[in-house]
Amino acid sequence: APADLTRLDLDEPPFDAVIGRLILMHVADPIAAVQAAARHVRPGGVVAFQEFTTAATRVHPPMPKSQAALDRITNAFELLGADTRAGDNLRPIFLGAGLSEPQLRSEALIGGDPEAPVFDMIAGVTKTLQPAMERLGLAQPGEIDPRSLADELREEVGAAVGTVAAPPMVGAWTRV
Repeated sequence: APADLTRLDLDEPPFDAVIGRLILMHVADPIAAVQAAARHVRPGGVVAFQEFTTAATRVHPPMPKSQAALDRITNAFELLGADTRAGDNLRPIFLGAGLSEPQLRSEALIGGDPEAPVFDMIAGVTKTLQPAMERLGLAQPGEIDPRSLADELREEVGAAVGTVAAPPMVGAWTRV
């Protein structure tokens, strides 16, 4: 059942770490969520989160099918109320939660080689979001075939001798 992280009340002793991945982009008050989670970490323990910045995807040179696939992902997250810049917002979230300056890292799958994992990642996220994309009018039922999407993107990027970059995953961590 869904729960409100800001109301988390545990009888357990403090934890050595709290780790969240792709959580803060979906909560209304990420600062309150991080504060609540950090309350359950022992002194010297770690608070770490990883979030997408879906608004930072790119293709080069312009490739319509690849750009459309990335735009659909970002638009779906936006329409679902997610923060598409959550990764970029980790530093102000941590500082706003009263934590010390976080260490930050960003990594994105990028490639053009047919074996590059970026194509399967885009197809996988699309498959996960497909029901919402159709419900929100971003795609007609049956318009997107996630099983063939990766191959279609590989073909387009290969023909253009281009590259495509998936949403970067930004990580932040600090000690309490």
